[in-house]
Amino acid sequence: KADEDTYLLYLHKREEARMADALDEQRILNVSIAENPAVPSLPNDDRWLYAFAGTLLAATLSAGVVFVIEYLDPSLRTPSEVVSELNIPVLAALPLRKSTTEPAYAHANGSANGNGSHAADMFTSVPVNPEDAL
Repeated sequence: KADEDTYLLYLHKREEARMADALDEQRILNVSIAENPAVPSLPNDDRWLYAFAGTLLAATLSAGVVFVIEYLDPSLRTPSEVVSELNIPVLAALPLRKSTTEPAYAHANGSANGNGSHAADMFTSVPVNPEDAL
């Protein structure tokens, strides 16, 4: 029995020596694991940081899209823009109500802009002659 154990030991050592020679010929290093990997007890990601960064990115991107859309909007908003861009008279301008609960005569003297004229509140520019528009 002892002879058999000795024979197996030398056989195993001979196989290790053969593998070491083969690794040396191919210039491969024999590497052993220094420390076995372990599963971390807590994840390393910070969910609050990801949520904050996502919210900030979404707000910035949304504001940028709104700015670009408003900047590229070709519509004319005031009667003076119509006169200056198109060189045509403005016949009527519709009022822009700021809120549905506020009456048109919000000021003490009865007008919305404070100058006493309801017509000036409703129509900012109503030229009659084309020369008046220029």
